[in-house]
Amino acid sequence: MKQRLQLRHSQRLRPTPRLQQSLRILQCASLALRNELSAVVEGNPFLEHDNLSLDERSGNTLVPVSMLDMIAANETLSERLKRQLSIHNLDRLEQIVTEALIDCLDERGYLADSFSDVQETLNLPTSLTEDIFERCLQHIQQLEPVGVGARDLRECLLLQLEAQRVTPPAALDIALTIVSDHLPLMAEHNYDTLQKSIGVSSHELDLATGLVRKLNPRPGTIEQTITPDLGPPDLIAEQLTNGWHVRLHPANEHRLYLNENYWHDFPSDLSSEAQHFLKQQFRDARWWIRNLAFRYHSVLGIGRAIVEHQSDYLENRIAPLKPLILKDIATTLNIHASTVSRAINQKTILTPRGMLSLKKLFSGHVTVTNSADISIAAVKNYIREMIQCEQSETRLSDQDIAQALDTRGIQIARRTVAKYRNDLRILTASQRRKINAPALSKGTIA
Repeated sequence: MKQRLQLRHSQRLRPTPRLQQSLRILQCASLALRNELSAVVEGNPFLEHDNLSLDERSGNTLVPVSMLDMIAANETLSERLKRQLSIHNLDRLEQIVTEALIDCLDERGYLADSFSDVQETLNLPTSLTEDIFERCLQHIQQLEPVGVGARDLRECLLLQLEAQRVTPPAALDIALTIVSDHLPLMAEHNYDTLQKSIGVSSHELDLATGLVRKLNPRPGTIEQTITPDLGPPDLIAEQLTNGWHVRLHPANEHRLYLNENYWHDFPSDLSSEAQHFLKQQFRDARWWIRNLAFRYHSVLGIGRAIVEHQSDYLENRIAPLKPLILKDIATTLNIHASTVSRAINQKTILTPRGMLSLKKLFSGHVTVTNSADISIAAVKNYIREMIQCEQSETRLSDQDIAQALDTRGIQIARRTVAKYRNDLRILTASQRRKINAPALSKGTIA
C-alpha cells in the first residue's frame, strides 16, 4: 500500500479544563468533595473555608438533624428511628415522649414497657394522658421498618399487612382476619379448623397464609446490622403545611470565600514569575467558588423537582413511584440530561421514608392500554405480589405473569418479566417448585 499525506478539516468539542473541573465537582460525592476542598484551601492563599452552613449562621434550626447520627459507624435501631423522626413536625412535648418510647423498644422493635412505666422515666411535673402516648406511638409506627413500635406480635403483623398493596385484595382481607382473630390456629398448623372458622376456600387460604409467612415478626433485628453510612445526606425533604420543603444538609453545605486583602499583603517588587503565580491562584480561587455555587444550585433545583414529582411516593409508603426519567427533569429545569445525571450521582436525600438515593427516585415507564403510563417500579411490585400470592403446587411461570399483566393492560414480553424477576432476586418457577413452604420455627411464622 502506498503511503501518502492527507490534510483533513474537522470540528470537535473538547471541554476546557475549567469545564472539566465544574463537571467533576458536580458529580463528586460529598465526602470526597470535603477532602478535596481541604486540600485546595491549604494550597491556595486566596481561599478561606467556612464550615458553618447558612442555616447555622442565620440561626435557622428548622430541622435539628444531628450529624453524629448520620455518620455513625454502626447505626442502631433507636438512632435510625430518631433520624427519621427529626424531619417530622412535632411539638416539644410530643418530641420528648416519642423519643422516650423509642428508647423503650426492645431488640425486636416492640414496645415492651407500659405507658405508666414510660411516664415514670420521663419524670415530668404533670402526668400525661393515654391519648398522648397513643398519638406518639402512632408516629413511631409510621417510620421504617414497617411493624416497629408494636406492642405484640399480632399488632406487628397487622401493621405490616396494612402497609401492603396486594393483588387480589381479598387475600389481604383474609390475612388480616387470620392475624387479628386466628393467629394461634395458624401457628399450630391447624389449617382445617382455620378454614372452617373463616369460611373460605383452600385456594384463598393458601394465598392469605402465604402473605402472612412473608411478614417479619422481628422488624427491629435486621436494622441492628445496618452498613455504615457514607456520610450525611446531601438534601433534606420535609413536608410542611404549605407543601414540601427541600434544602441542603448543613454538614454538606461547604462555602469558600475569596480573601482579596491577601493580595495587598505581598510586596510590590515581586518577580514576574511570582506575580504570574499569584494571579493564577486568584483566578483558580474564583473558579472554585463559582463551581461550588453551581453544584449547590443544580443539586438543590434537581432535588426539588424530583420531590415535587414523587410527592405521592414520599407521603404514602404504599404508593408506587411515578414514571420519571432524566429527560423529564432536564425539560422542567431547562438543562441538559447529562447535567441531571451528574448531579444525582452518589447523592442522597433524607425523607419521611428514610434516606434514599436520588437515583432510586427515577423509574422508566410502561405503557398501559386505555390508562396512564406506570413506572417500571410499579410493574415490579405487581410481579412480586403475584409470586407472593401463588400456590405452592402451581408456581407462576414468566409467561403466566406476562399474560396476567396483559389482562391489566400492561403489555410486556416474557423476557422482560424474566429481567424484572431477576432484578427482584426471585427464583424461576421451576426452582420455586423445589422449595417447600418454611416450617414453623422460633422467630418465624408458619
